[in-house]
Amino acid sequence: MESLGSQTFKDFVWIVADDSPGRSEVREALASASDHGLIVRFCRATGMDGMERVANQALALADGRYVTFLDDDDTWEPSFLQETVAYLEDHPASGGVCTQSHIIEETSDPVPAVLRKYVMNADLQAIQIADMMLFNHLTTNSLVYRRALHAELGPYRDDLPVMGDWEFGLRLVSAHEVGVIAKPLANYHRRVDLTDPDHPHSNTVISRQQLHAQTDAHLRNEMLRREWAEGNIGPGHLMAIGRMHLRADALAKFNLDAMGERISALERSVDRLAARLEGLAEQSDRMQHQMRDRLSPRWWIRRIVGRAG
Repeated sequence: MESLGSQTFKDFVWIVADDSPGRSEVREALASASDHGLIVRFCRATGMDGMERVANQALALADGRYVTFLDDDDTWEPSFLQETVAYLEDHPASGGVCTQSHIIEETSDPVPAVLRKYVMNADLQAIQIADMMLFNHLTTNSLVYRRALHAELGPYRDDLPVMGDWEFGLRLVSAHEVGVIAKPLANYHRRVDLTDPDHPHSNTVISRQQLHAQTDAHLRNEMLRREWAEGNIGPGHLMAIGRMHLRADALAKFNLDAMGERISALERSVDRLAARLEGLAEQSDRMQHQMRDRLSPRWWIRRIVGRAG
């Protein structure tokens, strides 16, 4: 609410889709929305669980020219809506526009402590279909698009437990150009200390990593099987190639990490050997010093005098 209230663009309606189990905290928080200059429509989401289902129910209440989503764990910079709407007004051929994003790693305290903040995709300058086959470049909170596109592309797939934004993004970029504002105007907050998937403040990308991996595999396999059945080569093959690149990168990183560990072990062995050689050198120096003393005439004179005494 504070993030929306700080937007420099004010001509929007905030549709709040609440799928919490009968709690009153959401409505209590919305009681002060007007104090932030916000117009709110409330949607009590019903039916089976799933973020995409909730998104579709919220979209049913939307009647504006453009739509975007801001999950409860995300925020925007104050100029986000102003710059994205201006872009779409100036580029009528673009189906949507996205911005770069900050990753904000924080604690789950009532007042979260920021642990680290960095730009997730500082190299994002344009959206290419091939890039979307690797992974999602159109994260939910960074994308603004034309609402009318849903009549052409359909709703979000509510059979997907996660990653519905990626699947919709694939359909979007397959049919329309999507612009890029190369500035980090969207903030993706990650509660890095929460791994319990049932905690209301946890992020699925952290607490449900296996679910993300399974959904990723499901989408790639589904598209590839469909193309094989139809005898076609299309996006599914690009997604498969993209996956191979991701695995190759992961394997290369694993090999580099393993090589680094081996190098570190060798360095430790060399350090131990160097220390041993240094000890041997010191021992050799002492022995040489003793030998020089014994070969000295003065040493023998002292020995002879000592015995004579």
